Amino acid sequence: MLLESLRRKLRRLFDVPKRHRIGRFELLLSGDHLLDRYQRDYRLTDTALGEIVRLAAAKYPDLTAVDIGANVGDTAAVMCRHRDIPVLCIEGHPAFVSLLRRNVARLPSGIEIAECLVGPGGPVSLDQLRKHNGTATLRP
Repeated sequence: MLLESLRRKLRRLFDVPKRHRIGRFELLLSGDHLLDRYQRDYRLTDTALGEIVRLAAAKYPDLTAVDIGANVGDTAAVMCRHRDIPVLCIEGHPAFVSLLRRNVARLPSGIEIAECLVGPGGPVSLDQLRKHNGTATLRP
């Protein structure tokens, strides 16, 4: 128990990627990502979206999706849990784009990546992005 706690703290400190299964997909999360803990503590976290996509794809066979703030591709994995659909993953943080690229290789074909930020006009520099606990925020 103590060794596992130390291992988790070191993984977070040095941001060593960790493996996490979402449905039939094994993805890599950043070392400080909290998704694995959320899904362990709250079993239904993110499950509704997969069901919504399954039902929508049954009615609309050409269904496609856009994931703005795609992070590491976990939402794309949830959306493709029951049925492979094309997903455009939009992510602007370089640390997440790196993991997203690795994870897209594990997801169905038809997943595309746009490496950019989406929001109201004006340029944004990367030093305005703050990464913490597996998410990023923009500091104005």
